[in-house]
Amino acid sequence: MNPSTLDNPTPIAPRALLHLVNGDSTLGSLRQSGVPGDSASFGDVLYEGPAPSGVAREAWRRLRAEYHVAGGGWTLDACLDKTTREESAIDSCRERSEVVIWCEHDLYDQLNLVQLLDELASRDLGSAKLSLVCIDRFPGVVRFVGLGQLTPDQLASLFPGRRPVSAAQLRLASETWRAFTSPNPTGIEAILARDTSALPFLAGALVRYLEQFPSLEDGLSRTERTALECLAAGTLTFRELFPAVADREERPFMGDDTFWRVLRQLAVGRSPLVTIDGEGHAAGVALTEFGRAVLDGRDDAIRRNGIDRWMGGARLLGAESPWRWSRATRRLVQTPRRASPE
Repeated sequence: MNPSTLDNPTPIAPRALLHLVNGDSTLGSLRQSGVPGDSASFGDVLYEGPAPSGVAREAWRRLRAEYHVAGGGWTLDACLDKTTREESAIDSCRERSEVVIWCEHDLYDQLNLVQLLDELASRDLGSAKLSLVCIDRFPGVVRFVGLGQLTPDQLASLFPGRRPVSAAQLRLASETWRAFTSPNPTGIEAILARDTSALPFLAGALVRYLEQFPSLEDGLSRTERTALECLAAGTLTFRELFPAVADREERPFMGDDTFWRVLRQLAVGRSPLVTIDGEGHAAGVALTEFGRAVLDGRDDAIRRNGIDRWMGGARLLGAESPWRWSRATRRLVQTPRRASPE
């Protein structure tokens, strides 16, 4: 596909233009903004759960849906219906004069952006133009977290500044998506070693993704470690803990449902790291003695409990994670297998 330029965009009928928006909150505000065109949301929590390469469309849809259902809060039909609506919007791109992708700089959005660009790069879009609105700040917003913070008028002000999607962006997105879905995650480091300026927020997002691998030092992801650090002084409710962890992120990317899943994983296993008392936002979360030992560097979460976690196309399974992230060297490290947890 050869992307078209938008140097002199011509007026178009409202239904001829499609906005693909990463987030339902932003979608609602954009529909109130007066920006012409149809709009649809897209996006999945790709930084967790299985995302292996070589999976056909229908199988991928079911694989991701089953993962979300297992996490609670979703039914299989609801997940499949959401994915079907998103795919239907993407299928209509060829019939549009322009497709505008709206996203921001964090890990959640950048992974969805590269997946979407890779998908669009593989299609014949006819004469449809691709353009992008992707920002990491907005005037007057002290701590910009995402497009969902902005009012309809603020979103409308971004529309004239959209930029054409370039061939370099499409290539980088496809190469990144292949690396992300590979069973060997070192391909992500290879992406980081090259020029990623075509997608200026991608490198920071990928580094943050690698920090979600269990660390070489204690077996904790960055999110898990931050949660334990926030609990070091005593019990917190989920309502208190979630924003405390988010405040320590340079680019907050995790929703409360996903963070609840993280906490539940910390609370199970042969040696739980936290206890959870209650349900919902009022639930109390506290460190266990084992959790404090791991936080203090006296023990290792995986060596005691093992691991079963997908990171993109890599499944971390067994008594030892096959890949860990070294906080000291800022690199992935391949680790030897062990027979069973200690």
